Amino acid sequence: MKTEDIAHRLIELCSAGEFVKAQEELYDTEIVSIETDGSRREGLTTMLAKEQDFLDSLVKIDGIEYSEPVIAGSYISVKLTMAVDFKSIGPRSFAEICVYKVVNEKIVFEQFFRG
Repeated sequence: MKTEDIAHRLIELCSAGEFVKAQEELYDTEIVSIETDGSRREGLTTMLAKEQDFLDSLVKIDGIEYSEPVIAGSYISVKLTMAVDFKSIGPRSFAEICVYKVVNEKIVFEQFFRG
């Protein structure tokens, strides 16, 4: 699968709220993730647990929108806009830039930037 194909599949799954499925299908077992606050996580098991914790913290997802991906070699960049309703703090909206690196047809790195 080419980087462009991975980008479109990632957006397809995540737009449908299938975040865990996207990670299971597209992420390398040694994935490295850097969050907007600079915290770093490593390994697919850690990523899946983090994602489930995020989903468990929500009442619902009100909206998800991704830009068209920008592909540069093995890198993917997209803008994510999301509106969610958290159990603890209520509704929130945010936008961030998501950057991914693909090696051997798997996402091996992701980093998120929020202004």
